[in-house]
Amino acid sequence: MKPSGIFILILFFIIITLSIVQVVISNKLSTTGIELGRIDDQITALKNENNILQSKLLTRESFINIASSASTLGFVEEKESILLSGSTPLALK
Repeated sequence: MKPSGIFILILFFIIITLSIVQVVISNKLSTTGIELGRIDDQITALKNENNILQSKLLTRESFINIASSASTLGFVEEKESILLSGSTPLALK
């Protein structure tokens, strides 16, 4: 039983069509990979920038910075006064 010419022609067109589909899909996947790499680079850059900004924010809001700003503006820390109004014995008998 010898395959007919139409059967061989149909198989040939199926092979050509599947090859073209494979090339198109491979091209799409490679483009997607490049785009994902670019997006990953942007994510890394934004994370680094966020870390820098967070560090600057924490420095700005630190207690030392707030205290120095307050003293520059004239605010002083309230301290409790101690008055000694008489002599107290050093040791009780």
